[in-house]
Amino acid sequence: GGRAVSLALGREVVAQSAAEVVGEGLGQIVATGADASRMDGTEALLEGVASLGQTVGEIGIGATLRTAKRPVIAGIERRARAQQDAQAVRGAVTAWSQSKTAQRLPAALRDFVASQIAGQQGEVVAASIDRDDWDAHFRGQGQSPVEALERVLPTQGAAKYHEAASTGALEIPLGSFIEELAGTADGEALLRLARFRPGGANLAEAEAEAQAGNDIAASFEQEVEASTVLFQEERKLQRQVRALDQEIERLEDEAMDSLTKPDEGPAEAEGQPATGEPDGPAPGVSRLSAARDERQEALTHLETIESERTATGEAVEQLRAAALQGAAAAGHSPRDAQLSAQVHIHAMQTLATRAGMPLQEFLGRFPVRFGGATTGKAASVLAQPVGPEQPSGADVSVEIAPDPRDGKAVQAWNKLAPEQKVDVSNRVAARVVPMVLKEAGATGEIHTQRGGWKGAGNPSIAVRVETRGAAVGVAKALGEALDQEAMFIVAKAAAPGLTASESVIVHLPDGYRSADIDAFYEALYAENDRVVGHSTAEGFMTISGLTDSEARAIIESVAAVTETLDGDFEVSQETAYAAELRKGTDYGNAEDQLAAQGLAEGAPHPSRGARLRREVASILNEELAATREGRGGDTQQYGEREPLGRQLDAVSDAGGGADPGGPAARQQPDAGERVLEDADDSGGRGADSRLLAAAAEADPHGASVSRVEPGEPDPKQGPIVSAENIPGANSGVLTWLHSAPAAVRQEFHEAMSAALRDPATGEDIIGQEMRAAGLDVTPSITTSADSAYLNSAGTLEFNPADQLTGFSSPEDAQLYQLLRGLLTQQEAVAGFSPSEGG
Repeated sequence: GGRAVSLALGREVVAQSAAEVVGEGLGQIVATGADASRMDGTEALLEGVASLGQTVGEIGIGATLRTAKRPVIAGIERRARAQQDAQAVRGAVTAWSQSKTAQRLPAALRDFVASQIAGQQGEVVAASIDRDDWDAHFRGQGQSPVEALERVLPTQGAAKYHEAASTGALEIPLGSFIEELAGTADGEALLRLARFRPGGANLAEAEAEAQAGNDIAASFEQEVEASTVLFQEERKLQRQVRALDQEIERLEDEAMDSLTKPDEGPAEAEGQPATGEPDGPAPGVSRLSAARDERQEALTHLETIESERTATGEAVEQLRAAALQGAAAAGHSPRDAQLSAQVHIHAMQTLATRAGMPLQEFLGRFPVRFGGATTGKAASVLAQPVGPEQPSGADVSVEIAPDPRDGKAVQAWNKLAPEQKVDVSNRVAARVVPMVLKEAGATGEIHTQRGGWKGAGNPSIAVRVETRGAAVGVAKALGEALDQEAMFIVAKAAAPGLTASESVIVHLPDGYRSADIDAFYEALYAENDRVVGHSTAEGFMTISGLTDSEARAIIESVAAVTETLDGDFEVSQETAYAAELRKGTDYGNAEDQLAAQGLAEGAPHPSRGARLRREVASILNEELAATREGRGGDTQQYGEREPLGRQLDAVSDAGGGADPGGPAARQQPDAGERVLEDADDSGGRGADSRLLAAAAEADPHGASVSRVEPGEPDPKQGPIVSAENIPGANSGVLTWLHSAPAAVRQEFHEAMSAALRDPATGEDIIGQEMRAAGLDVTPSITTSADSAYLNSAGTLEFNPADQLTGFSSPEDAQLYQLLRGLLTQQEAVAGFSPSEGG
């Protein structure tokens, strides 16, 4: 035990630390392993491991170890005394069994032995055995527990047995206990079950606790030692990469300087015609190429180390789970667990120093948690994180807007209504992000969110990069392509290029929309300008890349801002891995400037950054033009249009009339479909016609869609089901589809409809399952068109839909809708929500 500790922490560190915890004598035992058989010294420094997670509350990093002295000493002494007592009683049993006068003077010998042991051990006057243990032992031997006790205590056995029903333990005078043990098969088993001191341990408990401590200590030491080696190697490689970055920057500066100087060319040999061609690549170019190759090799090695470290981290997490089980089995009190955990924290400080990294970074790799609260966090933070479960991968946040230097595009952008900025952003993202991911050799998904930067709110997207180690490259490429001032990356797990930092997560009140989020962020930024940016999705605002002190200050700012606001706000602080990349430092730097200058001189190959920026500008202008055309080119009117709710009210007040020249009048009916030509032709069906008229007016896809006219179903057809295939807006699945071009959404819808049919028979596969369950259904598509739907975010959507018939009852139709809605992850179907059980 003690020797294993010294391997992990170093003898001099262990001796010094253990002496402060348990005194100089035991400190030497821990450091040297001397007399370790008498006393398990590993507990002096590692009891905190077994107590991990037993209390809820804040344990201050660097708190004095002297407060942990008593529980640690008590644990060691408890086990040592159990071993000593058992050994003393075992010796007395041997003396009794070998005594020649055992049969002639049992009472006298019994009294003598009892007095001798009691005099030597002080508190030892009786043996205490849990009644449950006594019962289990003798019943396992096929004997009556009461009769067994009566053999030991002939006149009191039955009474003491029944008395133990309330106390839980059988108290047997020491002399009687020794006499019963001598020469019996039950002797050793009962010796292991007996406690000889009030509040003490029995031999079985002492051995189990000691073994658990040794096992946990050995595993912990092995894993931490392996981690320390990896950390040191990683630090060395990171320093190498930083040095190479500086070298590359210097060489790029030299290359740029050479472009600005007159080209003197190489000296031509006498008598040879001047060719103007250099003899091979310039030395600066060769050095630059070599430096880049060396840097890439170091990054590859870093990625390998990261993989090994992840495996080590998983092993430590398994160790923590084992420690929790051990603590529960050992019955640690909350107070003892809290105090002994400080010993563990001190050990972590020592290990962090050996690893050559700040304690905060080390704890970020191996966080010490008490009931969900990370060590050292502000008391105002909730014990359990309130943020949504974050999947694997790293999130790269980016806002999409025109290049500020493109005055025409900026003017068109500023005239758009907020919801149309979201629509254009999503359409641009759907085209740009796959292109960037492909160039980076990575995979990922697009998620919509609300963002903010320096006090202003904007539509934003998060690209969840699933390819390990690719997030930084993707962020740089997006930053270059979209000309971002800064890029942020956040991940739950460690990854190359990311460092441990703090995040503040604010759970916003239910019903918060974009305007509410922007107003709250603006107030928070005014209160604390360290809240430079945020990303908000699913009701959670995340502010990342903070130090612990910054996070604490922001939590206080949130409390100040929300004090006067309605609704429930919850705030938590979490450790995550993040990176902030800056324009001009991390991307858009000398390489792009060189290429841009070369391009101006007619060079045929622009840099990736310059090329991406041109492509994105072209895509953005296309989407802005498409939006303008969807409104008949009247961008000023589009930018000032009223909210949809007011449009609906206006249509209702006008009796349902629609502008004859609007998009509704331009719809071209498809064969076999009934479409809304004009609100006056709808038969005056009240709210349905007014909704469709307003929907036509607000439709972002212009004349590219047609709609089924609402009406009463044909009684001969039975119930009719309308089914979409695009996942619901709140499902988080393929969210980019909601802003994709109509042709893309239609293609997806048709592919899904085909997938829901049996390839052999063409029958609806959900209908097949329902028929197998005994229901009379034959679902078949009768009509396909776009449907209008107001989603949970209050946005009016238009998605392709199929109308199906073939249901014998409304209940069968509803069941089909719910099954299909669950399968395709719909927000709601036919007025019934699958996610809420219908």
